[in-house]
Formats: sequence, C-alpha cells, structure tokens
Amino acid sequence: MRIAILTQDDGVFSYDFLKPFFEAISKGSSYKITSVNLSRSSAIGRKESVRQKLSRIRQSMGAEFIFYSVYRFAVNKIFGRSVNRLALKFDVDTFEVTKGVNSNEFRNRMTIEKVDVVVIVAGTEIIRKEALEIPRLGFINCHSSLLPSDKGLMPVFWSLLSDRTGFTWYTLNEGIDTGNVLLQQKVTTQKSFVRQLIITKQQAASRLLEAIEIREGKKSPIQIDDHEGCYNKFPTRKDVLELKKKVRLF
Repeated sequence: MRIAILTQDDGVFSYDFLKPFFEAISKGSSYKITSVNLSRSSAIGRKESVRQKLSRIRQSMGAEFIFYSVYRFAVNKIFGRSVNRLALKFDVDTFEVTKGVNSNEFRNRMTIEKVDVVVIVAGTEIIRKEALEIPRLGFINCHSSLLPSDKGLMPVFWSLLSDRTGFTWYTLNEGIDTGNVLLQQKVTTQKSFVRQLIITKQQAASRLLEAIEIREGKKSPIQIDDHEGCYNKFPTRKDVLELKKKVRLF
C-alpha cells in the first residue's frame, strides 16, 4: 500500500501531529509512505503572510497564545523538530505544494508515485475531482471532530466548546467535510486546548491503518450517531473567552 501524506508545517504543532502517523504507518509491513507534501494553507483557512496569521490569531486567541506558540516554535527549532526532519528520519522525500493540490504539478507526482491513497493531516484546501480520482482509494482525511458536527475550521476548539470531542476518518469529496465516514472515535476531554489537539491526533493516528482497511472494503465502517451537523469558522475573541471558562488554552 503506497501512501502519500498531505499536511503543513507550521513549526509549532505539526511535528507533534505528524510523528504518530509516521510511527503508525511504519508498523505496517505492507505500507509505504511515498512522499510528504506540505501545503501553504493554514488552520486559519487562508494563504496569509506570517504577520497576517499572527495578527488574526492574536485578535481571537490573545497575546498569551502567541507567546506560547513562539516558545514552542523556538523549542522545535532548537531540537530540530520539523516535518522535514521527521520525513528524513523515515527516509521519505518532502515536497512543497507551491501551486496547490489541484495543480498539474501535484497531480503528476501522485501519478508517478503510483499512490494508492493520500492521507490528509491538518489540511484546509478544497480538492477537486481531477486530483481526488488519481489515487486508487482516493483521499482520506483526519478531521478532529465527530462529523457531521463541527465541520470547517478549528474542529478541536468547537468540539471542546460543545462537549463532543473526538475524530473522524472519512473519504474526501469536493465538499467541505462531507465525504463518507470510515471510522469515528470519541476522545476524552483534556485539561487544555493544546493537549486536546495533540491527544486527538495521536489517537486518530493509532487507527489510521484500520481506516484504510475500511476504505478497501476489508472492514465495516464505524460511525457514532449521537451528534448534530454544524459548520464553524475561525473563533472570535468572545468564543475563546467562553472556552477558557471550561479549559485552559495550553
């Protein structure tokens, strides 16, 4: 099984997000990561400069979260914790998706690599049919909520606010978080937003190979049916203050 990973490297959380996925795939003797593809999109859902991203995050999450993120960024730099270094450790090539996932450049590489499935971790781009149809099993995405609840941006934030924390593996289509559910699991509420981010990704990674087997038709889908559908955007300052009544940010 040939797997390409589509993700981003924000220098803050990406290393912690991706590490368990590499480890999970490496445990399967019949699974191989062909490449790691770094998108320039962000959790904010826009292609913005670093200054613009920081300004938007400061306005909603507050200056304290900016300081915390800068600290994590510095520590990751010092200890060489980057997606590039992580890929190198597992002998996997890394590529910048400079023209987007719908470009001929990206589609051609997926064809050349003979990819069976593209796994998305922390992705935000809408992928068109031409790209979706290249891998034999298409694209599957790890969304950090119990879909159809908390579609869109910052799912961990909103799932904490609504007390329905979990993750969903699902097949991608041209909509926003509207594909067929492969596997869902609830995740215990953690004491902070950052801890919830990391734990959710770790638990999702531990079930990635199972989700791929479901996509292949070897197992039946696992879906939780006790939540309503909703779509969210990037939280406002008011939303953040409401969350802080329940859990810490970090």
